[in-house]
Amino acid sequence: MNILFVWIACSSPPPAALDLSEPLSTGEVRAGLITSNESLFGGISAEGQPGDFKLYNDRVQFILQGDRDGDFYVGTGGAIVDADIVRPSAQPGRDMVDEWVPLAGLGRLVNPEKFQVKNNGAAGVQARVRVSGGETPMKLLTGALGSESVVPDLGLSLCTDFTLEPDTPLLEVTTHISTGDQAATLSPGDLLIASLDAVDGWNPGTGLEPLTANEYPWTGFVGHENEIALGIFAPPDEILRSDAAAVVLQSLTRASMGLGPLLELPPNQSASWTRFYGVGRDFCELTDAWLSTHAIATKTVEGVVESSDGPVGGARVNVLVDEAPFTLCFTQADGSFSAQVPEDAEVRLLADGRGTGIFTDLPDGHGPYSPYAADNIVQHSLDTLAVGAPAIPAAQGRGAGTPEAPLVLGEPGTLHLQVNDNLPFTAFLSRTSAEPTVDPRLVVSRPSGGTVSAWALDGSVSLQVEPGEYTLVAHRGIRYEYWSSTVEVVAGEEHTELLELPAAYELENWLIGDPHTHASPSNDGGIPMEDRLAVTAGSGVQVHFGTDHDHVANYQPLLQPMGLQDVLFSVVADEASPLVGHINAYPLELNTELPNHGAWRWWSELVSTTEEITALLREKHPGVVLQMNHPLDSGVASAAGWTPGKINRPERWSDHFDAVEVLNASAHEEYTEFFLDVVARGIPLIPVGVSDSHTYTGGQPGLNVTFLGTDTSAPAQFSNDKLRETMKARRTIASMGPFLELSLDPGSEWVGAQALSVTVKAPTWIQIDQVHLLENGEPIDSRELSDPTTPLLFDLSPSEDAFYVVVAEGDQDMSPVYSGKRPWAFTSPIYIDVDGDGWTPPLPALELAR
Repeated sequence: MNILFVWIACSSPPPAALDLSEPLSTGEVRAGLITSNESLFGGISAEGQPGDFKLYNDRVQFILQGDRDGDFYVGTGGAIVDADIVRPSAQPGRDMVDEWVPLAGLGRLVNPEKFQVKNNGAAGVQARVRVSGGETPMKLLTGALGSESVVPDLGLSLCTDFTLEPDTPLLEVTTHISTGDQAATLSPGDLLIASLDAVDGWNPGTGLEPLTANEYPWTGFVGHENEIALGIFAPPDEILRSDAAAVVLQSLTRASMGLGPLLELPPNQSASWTRFYGVGRDFCELTDAWLSTHAIATKTVEGVVESSDGPVGGARVNVLVDEAPFTLCFTQADGSFSAQVPEDAEVRLLADGRGTGIFTDLPDGHGPYSPYAADNIVQHSLDTLAVGAPAIPAAQGRGAGTPEAPLVLGEPGTLHLQVNDNLPFTAFLSRTSAEPTVDPRLVVSRPSGGTVSAWALDGSVSLQVEPGEYTLVAHRGIRYEYWSSTVEVVAGEEHTELLELPAAYELENWLIGDPHTHASPSNDGGIPMEDRLAVTAGSGVQVHFGTDHDHVANYQPLLQPMGLQDVLFSVVADEASPLVGHINAYPLELNTELPNHGAWRWWSELVSTTEEITALLREKHPGVVLQMNHPLDSGVASAAGWTPGKINRPERWSDHFDAVEVLNASAHEEYTEFFLDVVARGIPLIPVGVSDSHTYTGGQPGLNVTFLGTDTSAPAQFSNDKLRETMKARRTIASMGPFLELSLDPGSEWVGAQALSVTVKAPTWIQIDQVHLLENGEPIDSRELSDPTTPLLFDLSPSEDAFYVVVAEGDQDMSPVYSGKRPWAFTSPIYIDVDGDGWTPPLPALELAR
């Protein structure tokens, strides 16, 4: 057993500080307080800063958060916040750790009172940093559940040693738990929150599939493009566990978690639990080191992955023991790999060279951008976005091995896609025959939308594709015609496809925006920030909103090095995500002096009513636009118990929103019913359409959008002030396809009867059949659209004050660009004040239940 009932002494004088930017050699290790940005490293989740602590050897490096608030959900110091292998100096870092947190029972953390460098490693034996203090609850858990009682204070004293030895990828972590005057029953453990836009979960027994057992030897993540492997490893003769309570925490954080044995500690007693944090080039490196700690007799499994064009570097080799995934190797440049397995294991191998199937024309090896990294790290990332950097090998387009030839992969063909106007576009390739069947435990699934997906920034992109016949569909969203063709990809050959993607119509003083998208700062984001901008621009969207969950992240510095500054404007924003309803806030200013750059940390700044939330957000962000997200799906309206004309939980309601989503990822029927009801009762909300995309294709970026009326047609001339003016004027059209040109501006107010003309604009693949006029939410006139070039004329002449909405819809889906989706659009209301005495709502105010 690894549990020791002993008194723990957590004090001694620290050794002298060292230069933590110095490269180390075999047999060396270092630890100390970070005093310079030069000691830091980058990655998609990088947030280390001076005042934190670093432990590293010649293979791996870790940053332990010091006495400060962090930028992700677990703000408390004393946890690992950055981790990576040691890379060549020109290669950007690949930290993918949001938080790596020791736990003293579910949701219980150390409240750090003392940080000590117990051994700086200068003697070459080991380096150790100790964090000690009392206990504190994980605010994310107590805030989400709305109760401090879910993590009761047990009066514990906690002390964790982080120990790194030379020549190993494993960081030994030992947590000492001491009770006070009361007994305690708990399981120590660890929570690893990794950046889901850069990693896949990978577990022994299930590989890429989710864990099915409650007990396991280790658990972790692997980089999408072979960048890194991360794992929590049990100590010798022990296992990691999960339980029902742990599942609750994992559901909030999308994390890997490993609990130790259940401890029943009497008063004034202590115990310790040791485990390992592993960071490696691949899992084979980590499992080799882990097996060594267990003194298990092993044998070597090795080989070379080959293809007709030679050895394959960057292939993945699945190592199965007794037909269950055991570990995962990435091949070297010469195609070789090696792994240790238990001596009596029956081993099977399978190589995978399919790759992610996702391509952009960003430079090879470019550094992932983190909004919270130190200035020098940010600048390095931006520089590599323009010129590239040494790449990490990752095979693409080579397929997977077979039972007969498990280490033999195919040779890809290269497909070059190009348009003559040098503008961004999107492309999907789908096989004309069935996709090969693969084992989902061993081979990464393809993204939705096609076998291969690509986004070009400057009019061209190259793809490495498995040989075969494909249907190619290229597009630029809803304002352009698309291109479709059949292409034959031949192994070892290059083919260039010249595309034409003409604009179907011009937009004057309107821009296409998507006021709800996510990327890496969101804990459930599945796409890096730079790729989000590539997808946005390639889908024809001109105004990007960075509404990441509970983060104020600035995408604007990425535009110029990516060459998108003339076609895309980015709005700094935040999606506040309390369980009482998600709220977008924009445009925002960064406050780099605050955690999360000033986002509201609802889990630790609890308020009791939604009215208080809107007031708090307006106080934090003067001039903000507040948008009610997916109002009837984890939204304010559902939390408030809205039914037509009535709010059943008034404490969850507020009249002080500016905008509401009437279209979210193609859903709109229930949302428009809610919108029409509250506008009829005097709440002048602005309708918006959004993708709410968390991945490359989820939510159909470019389809579910908002047309923003402004005074420019050029994204480079747009601004935060112009956005505020647009929203103040309520000049929006939520659209899933067509643009509606109205003779009276959406959102405008008029005195007396008016004539309204409506012209529907759309490419030929978007067919609109009917245009409806709604008065006070009820349809009063419908027209068939036989000739889109001829304006439809409507008479707005109510006997009493009224509001009018124009709705367009079509019966045919928008294949092949957005298959299975039928076009629809919904304008902001036009208000008619009959007598000029001020507009009066047609229905009484919402009833608030008592």
